[in-house]
Amino acid sequence: MKKFLVPALMLATAASLTACNKSPEDRAADQVRDQTQATADAVDNRADNVEAMGEARADATQQAAENTADAMHDKADAIAETGEKHADAIEDGKVPVTPKP
Repeated sequence: MKKFLVPALMLATAASLTACNKSPEDRAADQVRDQTQATADAVDNRADNVEAMGEARADATQQAAENTADAMHDKADAIAETGEKHADAIEDGKVPVTPKP
């Protein structure tokens, strides 16, 4: 147990020290990535639910549900892509970072 615990604690300490050394731009970009990825994941999950419901119905309804799910997946991809572009712009200094209170 000690052999595992000591390296795990050292790794956790190093990870938190690394996080502390990030610039405000990097932290803001990470936050944008995390938030947009969470939104994209939520849309993807809803799309999966719509698709699953469609599979339980007749073929015509299933096809409509799959089309809706495909559109939702495309939207999730667009959200993630937009967030990544915004995060990149923050890192490149093209978008100012406003510190949160």
